Amino acid sequence: MRPVAKLAVGPEDFPFRDHVHGHVDEELAARVAADPGGLPWHAPAS
Repeated sequence: MRPVAKLAVGPEDFPFRDHVHGHVDEELAARVAADPGGLPWHAPAS
């Protein structure tokens, strides 16, 4: 299959990239168990 187009992209093309973060599965499971209605369960940014 041949590409139809080749686009140049950079970090500035993803305005919400600063809002994406990872998590530790065990930590997240503990937060969910402690407060099932507490969405979002990630730690607040400091």
